[in-house]
Amino acid sequence: MVIFGQTCPMAKPKHTPIAKKQFWLIAAGIFVFVFLLYGNSIKNKYAMDDEIVTVTTPKRPNNDRISKGIKALPEIFSSRHVETSKQRYEYRPMVLATFAIEYELFGANPHVNHFFNVLLYALTCVLLFLLLAKFLSAYHVIFPLLISLLFAAHPMHTEVVDNIKSRDELLALFGGLCALWLYFSYQQSGKWLPLLVGMIVFLLAVMSKKSALAFIGIVPLSLWFFGEKNWKRTLVATLSMLVFFVVVALFISKLVLTGDVVREALYFENPLFVEGSFLERIPVAFYTAWFYLKMLIFPHQLSFYYGYNEIPIAGWSHWQVWLSALIYIALAIFAFKLLRKKHIAAYGLLLYMGVLLAYSNLLIPAIGIVAERFAYTFSIGFCIVLAWGLLKIFRINFEDKTKSFKLKPMFITASVAILGLYSYKTIARNPIWKDHLTLYRHDIKHLEKSAKAHALIGGTLFPKLFSIPNNNEKQKLIEETKYHFEKALEIYPDYIVTNNNLGTVYFTFYADFKSAKPYFKRAVKLDPHYVEAHYNLGYTYEKLGQLDSAIFHFEKTVALDTSNLRSYMRLNNIYFSQKKYKKAIQLSKQGIEILPQNSHNFHTNIANAYSVQNDTLNALRHFIHAFEKTPDDYNLCVHIGKIYHNMGDKTMAGNYFQIAETLRN
Repeated sequence: MVIFGQTCPMAKPKHTPIAKKQFWLIAAGIFVFVFLLYGNSIKNKYAMDDEIVTVTTPKRPNNDRISKGIKALPEIFSSRHVETSKQRYEYRPMVLATFAIEYELFGANPHVNHFFNVLLYALTCVLLFLLLAKFLSAYHVIFPLLISLLFAAHPMHTEVVDNIKSRDELLALFGGLCALWLYFSYQQSGKWLPLLVGMIVFLLAVMSKKSALAFIGIVPLSLWFFGEKNWKRTLVATLSMLVFFVVVALFISKLVLTGDVVREALYFENPLFVEGSFLERIPVAFYTAWFYLKMLIFPHQLSFYYGYNEIPIAGWSHWQVWLSALIYIALAIFAFKLLRKKHIAAYGLLLYMGVLLAYSNLLIPAIGIVAERFAYTFSIGFCIVLAWGLLKIFRINFEDKTKSFKLKPMFITASVAILGLYSYKTIARNPIWKDHLTLYRHDIKHLEKSAKAHALIGGTLFPKLFSIPNNNEKQKLIEETKYHFEKALEIYPDYIVTNNNLGTVYFTFYADFKSAKPYFKRAVKLDPHYVEAHYNLGYTYEKLGQLDSAIFHFEKTVALDTSNLRSYMRLNNIYFSQKKYKKAIQLSKQGIEILPQNSHNFHTNIANAYSVQNDTLNALRHFIHAFEKTPDDYNLCVHIGKIYHNMGDKTMAGNYFQIAETLRN
């Protein structure tokens, strides 16, 4: 009986090594397996944060760099990953470059983006198998195969594959594994070419996402475990990647990128950015480690986001902290006990716990506190230990491929059950990532404590309220939007944008100005430079008849944003209502200087101010200026003609009436 090219004892007493052709058939099978798992994700649309990396609105491109296609590559490699008026952070040009090329070739097409994500994941799983087979050449092929299948099917990877934005994680791990292969080749052969190429590939991986820096630890660990006993080459490989990265990173930061990094980490993303000493982070780290272990073993209720307060800032009073501490201390002791023997379980545990440390919130707080995508690299270690455990539990003789081999029915049943459950969960999870609302509405059921999750679903619904007709469906959406904004503020009252958004819901869709006011006031208090909140609060005061307060906030808006046309117009109206014509004229003159493209509005305002003061000549002069800017304005043309007529200038009046007649026809 032949299984995976190995001959079982019932057929022959001796082992027959797996043929090269069969080996590559297995690799091809893994590739097909991934597409069977994720093929239904290709029909998905855009979802969470995809607009950051690609064009999601073809008619009005939302991403200036990507919409330029291949022409944008020089700009992409000389700018940060995120560059907006408020934020500027990270350097991931490899990611944006892939999307720019895809846009050049296929336009704004989410299905193409999803296909390439699946393709990249499939290649990563195949590469992982080939690399493990190389490392574990003394073991039966069932071992690296089982590890690779567990990794491929694990539902925690659905975020990385289904979220187009997570292309960065895919590229980082694929590049890291490629670099590891090349460094291993150097260590085995002593040839310099693999070393040099490995340095470049590693750098490209880091230029996809900094998570690839984990390979600074993974590479020497792997070379020590599986390579030749050559400390010199291992040291050269490790130092080369480290030094090369530092030198290039310094060059890029000093000579390529301009401007300081601006990335405001908010409390609801992770309170540890704002408060908490190192000692207070220790129980949080154990709670975080517990979360990842629990989700890797039992990947239930996967979520697009966690954050405050879905994941608590745990203290020593949480039972999960103590249980996690006991488990991880025991695992660490077990790993180091087996380390001298270079036991494969020790390798898996060290890879798992070593990379996990970077995402544990102990050293650096993580955005969202936890995230499924953070587990992408260290889940390899988990899969190694899980596969080893399964083979050991069922006493499969896999540790020496020269000995006889037999797959036991119980082992097959257990492996198929785990892979089947993982696969079912993965395939079922993919359609949930169909688009923003499908994802948010599904996951919010088990994210009741997450402030940002509620804010995201409310923020996605919010713009739709302005574009759909008034009917029962719109009323339901208004109620749904309000509910999620209120839940977000119940969890975290200082959520600035959500305060402003909820106030807008009350103002616009309920005309409940009294209820809207406290939300706008809180938004302004939390951020005194929040232009939109100042404007909304000013408008609310105007509706409530509190004109002095309205003036204060409209003037504040104009001071903060001199290009805010709405504030000029509202402020002008209030000045008029209070007969403060000089202020109105002064305001509009300021507007003409700052917003010349809207000068016709300001000239009209000035003309009206002069008109009510019976200054006909100045009024006429500014009406004419306004008409010069908008020569197709029929009503304004007639109005100027009437002014000339009242002044007794029949010729000029006739000229304007004739122009008006032409405009009307």
